[in-house]
Amino acid sequence: MSSVRQISLGGVKIGGGAPVVVQSMTCTRTGDADATLAQVRALVSAGCEVVRVSLPSRDDVQAFAQIVREAPVPVIADIHYEWRLALAAIDCGAAGVRVNPGTLGERHLAEVVRAAGDRRLVYGGDGREIEGPVALRIGVNAGSLPRALRATTPGGRPPSTALVDAALAWSRKLEDWGCLDFKVSVKSSSVRDTIAAYRDLAARIDAPLHVGVTEAGTLWSGTIKSAVGIGTLLAEGIGDTVRVSLTGDPVEEVRVAWKILAALGLRSRGPDVISCPTCGRTEIDVVALANEVERRLAADPRFVERALTVAVMGCRVNGPEEARHADFGIAAGAGEGQIFVRGRRVATVPESDLVEALFGRIRRACEDEHAG
Repeated sequence: MSSVRQISLGGVKIGGGAPVVVQSMTCTRTGDADATLAQVRALVSAGCEVVRVSLPSRDDVQAFAQIVREAPVPVIADIHYEWRLALAAIDCGAAGVRVNPGTLGERHLAEVVRAAGDRRLVYGGDGREIEGPVALRIGVNAGSLPRALRATTPGGRPPSTALVDAALAWSRKLEDWGCLDFKVSVKSSSVRDTIAAYRDLAARIDAPLHVGVTEAGTLWSGTIKSAVGIGTLLAEGIGDTVRVSLTGDPVEEVRVAWKILAALGLRSRGPDVISCPTCGRTEIDVVALANEVERRLAADPRFVERALTVAVMGCRVNGPEEARHADFGIAAGAGEGQIFVRGRRVATVPESDLVEALFGRIRRACEDEHAG
């Protein structure tokens, strides 16, 4: 149930049947524009399409303006408590502003909405200027609900209800004020509460939905929680843009987001390694083989954006057929392995030569495609 309404965020279409958009957030000091821009570029290289940057103080405004001007993708300002910083972000050319009902009052929200609607020129990345309104996100978090709703949650109502109530209340205000250029999120660190809240909200609103499990955790545990929460919602058609929230390098957030989208067949970017879990029949070191193949695929810029499936299999039971169904594959055992290219066995080589032989075939096929 993708949203009916579509908005433009610095030229990136969100909702209304557009592909699900991947976004992340910088974790550098915003005042250090060079470091922040370096992280933005790393995120973009990994596939990030929209970047959120916090604007915590007046001292950061000049650096934020530089980031907006030089970033290769649209920049969203993350604002809490100080509404005047939202106005400053809009003046800097931000493509969007995230506001939270728990940290901003209604009167100040009205000022932000007015300023967003009045400003028609936003930066679209790389100095490009795009005509259009500044988009807003009503970002409701379980950890920062409006004071009036905090006390109602423990009394027996599902926690997700308070999230949805806050989102709907602010959505109605924006619509009453004539603002339709907004998306909504209702995040919790609880996967169950997040899913329940988005299901409820999706049935009651036509604005685009920004989906994520907030404060999901470290790379390992946070990836699992995000895959379950975001994946469940996207599989049900709920969600127009996603952010995976991990404690660590935000580039990993982007990689995980793309893996979730690819697993659901919604979008794909870059190679996908299919490898067997190993068992007592395994006759080679599949773990080392699969890790090396994945590492080399990720390190080679020629393959970064190619949607390739590469199988690394270590026995004679499922190996050959799995390798045949991938674009490229290895089916190995007893010190040697077979190389497959798009369903056809093309070579049998010693175990020590498998990776090099595989990549030789991948490079050759990609060069032939490029030449054709």
